[in-house]
Amino acid sequence: MAAITPGAARAASPLPLNVDDLTLPCRTTDPDLWNSPIHAEQLVAADLCHDCPYMLACRAWARATGQAGVCGGETQAERRRALRASAAGAAA
Repeated sequence: MAAITPGAARAASPLPLNVDDLTLPCRTTDPDLWNSPIHAEQLVAADLCHDCPYMLACRAWARATGQAGVCGGETQAERRRALRASAAGAAA
C-alpha cells in the first residue's frame, strides 16, 4: 500500500481520539489498508499500530464500539476473540 497525503488519510482514520498528530500510521498510510479484506494487509496495519502512543486507547475504543477493520493493533477477528474470551471469563 502506498502512503498518501496526511490530509486525505485523516478523514478515514480509525483513530477515535481528537489527535492532531499527522505522523500516526493510521493518518499517513492508505486508509484502505485498515479495512482490507486481505488478512496479510490487516497484519501489516496491525503491526503499524504497535509504535503508536494511542494504541491501547484506540483498542479499547474499538472493542467498546464494535469497530470494523484494524484498530489498536488488532484485526476485527482478534477483537471478536478477545471480547468472547473476556465475556466467557466474566461469566465463569
